[in-house]
Amino acid sequence: MKYLHNNQPKSVLIRNTLKNIEKKFENSTLLRCHRSYIVNTKRVSMVKKEGTAMKLLIESPNSEKIPVSRGYQTMVKDFFDQKHK
Repeated sequence: MKYLHNNQPKSVLIRNTLKNIEKKFENSTLLRCHRSYIVNTKRVSMVKKEGTAMKLLIESPNSEKIPVSRGYQTMVKDFFDQKHK
């Protein structure tokens, strides 16, 4: 898992599946966007479409781009559309 601590990127190994983490935090600001990624939606600065691919730009010192897989694109789009209504 990657996170910011005092505005510095940190990482820690979590011995659990993303499916379990997703289930445990289902009513939180965490959103599954790829089979390998769950993001904190409070840190998403932009949803960007690049051809048929979708990316989430994360507010961080590295300005990371997180891929959104095709299977999650509709759910991610609906989440951010609903958030901005």
